[in-house]
Formats: sequence, C-alpha cells, structure tokens
Amino acid sequence: MSTRLGPATQVPIQFFLDHVLPPLDAEIDTDAVLAKLRRYGKGPHRAITKAGRWCGFSVDPAKIKGPHSGSAFANWPRVVDAIARCGAPTGKCMKPSLRLVNNPSPGRDAEDCSVRAAPDAYMVAPDVLAGKTEVPWTSIAVIGEYETYASDKDDNVSKITRSISRAFEDPRRRFVFGFTIEDTAMRLWFCDRTQLIVSTYVNFITEHKIVVHTFLSLIYAEPHHLGWDSTIKLIEDVNKDLQYDFTVERGDGSTAVFRSLSCISHAGSKTVLSKGTRVWRVVSLVNGVPTGEPAVLKDEWVHEELEREGTTLQEIQQYDRSDEFQGTFFKSFLTALAHGDVVLRSPTGAHAPYCDRTRQHDVNARAYVAGMALPDVSLFAPRGVVLAHLVSVGENFALTGCRVHYRIVFKECCAPLTLSMPLHIVFSALGEVCEALKVMHRAGWVHRDVSIGNIMLDVTGRAKLVDLEYAKKMGDKSVPELSVVSFNLSSNLGFDGR
Repeated sequence: MSTRLGPATQVPIQFFLDHVLPPLDAEIDTDAVLAKLRRYGKGPHRAITKAGRWCGFSVDPAKIKGPHSGSAFANWPRVVDAIARCGAPTGKCMKPSLRLVNNPSPGRDAEDCSVRAAPDAYMVAPDVLAGKTEVPWTSIAVIGEYETYASDKDDNVSKITRSISRAFEDPRRRFVFGFTIEDTAMRLWFCDRTQLIVSTYVNFITEHKIVVHTFLSLIYAEPHHLGWDSTIKLIEDVNKDLQYDFTVERGDGSTAVFRSLSCISHAGSKTVLSKGTRVWRVVSLVNGVPTGEPAVLKDEWVHEELEREGTTLQEIQQYDRSDEFQGTFFKSFLTALAHGDVVLRSPTGAHAPYCDRTRQHDVNARAYVAGMALPDVSLFAPRGVVLAHLVSVGENFALTGCRVHYRIVFKECCAPLTLSMPLHIVFSALGEVCEALKVMHRAGWVHRDVSIGNIMLDVTGRAKLVDLEYAKKMGDKSVPELSVVSFNLSSNLGFDGR
C-alpha cells in the first residue's frame, strides 16, 4: 500500500495482535472478558447486546446521520471504557493507563498543535484529561481516525499518516500505534523509523474478541509499550519551553545524563521512515545540576549492520599512538564524550534490556498466511524499535534490514561550513579535510560520505570532518546494498571540475 509516509506493509490481523501490539497481560482471559461484557449493563444497554453487536451500534455507522464522520462513532469511547472495566487483570491493582476520547473538534490545521488539530479520536492517560479542554500532541498515545463510509478509506489513510507524522514531532516517540475505522471495518497501524505496518480489516462491531484483545493490550500498557522513550525525560524551564534530559548508556553499562539547551537541527527527523536525526546543544547533568561547557548530542536511528560512529572514531584514534598522528586526529575529528545504543531498562531494576514490545525473549516471526512460514528468526530485538523490516512479497511478507536507536555526545560545538563563506576559508577547510581523510586511510578506513554538510568549523576555525556513520574498513564487503551518494563539492562551489 502506498501512503504519504512511504509503503505500508499489510499483515494479517492475528499477526498484528501476536507480534506488534504490546503483550496482553498474562492474567487477562479474553473469553472471560467477553462473558462479562455480555452481562455488563441492563437490557438493551448491555455492552454486547443480544443481537451480538456493541451497545450503541445497533446499526452500521454508514446508516447513521450526523454533522460529521465522528457522529456515527460517538458511543465508541463508552464501549472501550466497558472493555477496560471488564478486562482489568484480576489479582492486581492495575488502573487503566489510557482512555479513549473522541475529539470534540475533529478539524485539521497544519499549524495548530491544539485539540483542533488532533485526530478524530485519541487514547491518552486519564490524568491528562482532568480539567483540560485541550490535549497536547505530546500526550496522545494512540491515534484513531474515523470515516462513516467504506468508500472513504483513502481519506482515513491520509489522516492517520498525517497524524503519525505529528506524533513523531515529539523526540520521545520511538514508535506509534493507531487505528482507522471506515463504517464497520477497522484496521490497526504501527509505525517506527523503519517501517509502516497495517493490519487486514476486522469488523469492529461483531468481531469482539479481536477488539477486546486490541484495546486491552493498549489500555493496560506501560509508556514504553506505547512507544515513548524512557531514556528521555520531558521537562519545562521557567519560560515553559520544552527541555529534555537524555540518558546515554555507554558500552560498559555506565550512563551519563545531558540536558538540552536548544535544538540545533531537526530537519532529519521530519521524514518519518528515516534516520530521524536530531542534533541538540546540551550540558552535562551531575547529580541533577548542569555542569561544564555546552556539548552537542546527536540522536538518530542507524543501520544495525554498520559500525557505530563513536566506535569508528575510537578505532581510528587507537591505530597509531604517535604524537604526530594523535595531534592530527584530534584536530581533524570531533571528540566523543559518550555514546551507545539506546537500551530500555526494566522499571523493576532488572538488567535485561527490553525489546521493543518489552518482551524478554525472542519472538519467532511466522506469518499467519496459509502455506507460508517466515524464517526462524527474531522479529524483535533488544535495541531499536522493530528491528526486522517486514516487506510484502506478493500476498505474503518477509524480513529484511533494520535500524537501531543510537546516541552520541561530542565535546565540540561547531558551525557548519557554508557556501556563503569567503573562498579562502572554504579552501582552507577543504585542505584540512584532506588531512582528516589521510588519517582515516592510514588507519584503514574510508569515510564514504564526504559532503559539504559533513564539514564543520570549530571555535578556532579549524575544519572537522563529521558523520562517520557510513565509514567502513578498507576491503569490507559487508552490507553491499547500502550506498551513499556523495555531494559534488566542485559543482556546488560553482566550478566545472577542470
């Protein structure tokens, strides 16, 4: 399926329930919940009526007249509330993490971050709703979009993908869940930085067991189940500007915390299915107190197969311990203060990293398609979001590459080399970049992504060659499918190359 975000892979609804949604609590028995729902309420107000339909949906939405598409689904939040009450895990003092709310003003304004720009429905934490008339995008956990008529499914696809894009404007979002309903047909959606997944259709009015499973898995999920990054803490400064505390876990397990001062660049995050690169000016936090000089933090999703940028810098620097080599290295490259893959840890203190759906074991990815089984590999892994990428193959689907969430902090705060600078500065920087490339080649590495955008100037005016994430060792033939298009320096400087 083609969408504004890119291709969407369609998977069977049962596969989505088993391998994409947050895991259902072990104490929840969907058959027992259905039995309660059939007894919940009185007479025609039972949650599941004698006609086998949800209360408030005695007729299909397409047959209900109203001022807008949401009118036909006015009763849906009450049904979901009933599911939450009847499905609460027994023996646990668990309160619902989310409530479903219909947007009272389901309009669209591209520049408006208030409720007027919110989706047709959204699931938010109950305390977010207390005394508030507007719900910020940073509080919306799950997106819902409605269309009364089945023929308007393309409109719903447009709305859900636009809402997903808005949700990813929050730096804490690792992935997003959503649902769309056209008349009686419901589909489930999932999106991370690697892929967009949509389920096959289910009749939300009559296929109760699937609906119960879906909403209970979301309602009783923890924030990290729902795609929020627990290693980023949202705070507000005295001027009500948003700030974030980033935790960086090094390879040895030690951690460092950095507080954002300003966002240097977020252009790389605007495309959802991408590296999602954001660059921040930050300061180190020691015992909660900002300490030291400002630094630069880069947060992005990198190809799992590639060497991490911090590791590459370390290997190049350690190649030759001579004063000459070390001096040229530190003049030519940025200094990494801390770096590592982003790993979500258990709230109970367990050291085992969460995989994306917080399961503590690998999941065998097997298609629920007759006669077709996927390779015996793990679909979910400890780092990143859903690391294996599902790709449609005819009516079936298979697994391909993946991205991993990675974070690195640099000591130097630099300025970009721009074409508006005097030519003597540009040519001086190019000469210094040649020195950096010589250092790399001497250590046996190739940069593979030399561009004017990857040349920075430090406070002394010295050029630094940055973004080594695509660098490879000479002779390395791995991941041949990855290619890098280099920026043509001479043509962009206005020369013909002669």
